[in-house]
Amino acid sequence: MQKHLNRIRILRSIDQYLLHRAQILLWEDEERSNGRLSDVEIAERLQVHANIVHFVRKRFAEQGLQPRLER
Repeated sequence: MQKHLNRIRILRSIDQYLLHRAQILLWEDEERSNGRLSDVEIAERLQVHANIVHFVRKRFAEQGLQPRLER
């Protein structure tokens, strides 16, 4: 039982990881009347550190989409 619950917990954290990265890239690409969201604005919305947003954006620019959505 404990193994099963741990597996669910791990899968949920991976899902959250992937959702955050996908949302960062979506918000980064979204055009707004007042310009694009900054790293800090995206980080505040996701309640993560701005360095994570910067890292995801940088890696996307270097490697493209697929490596950013995989762990």
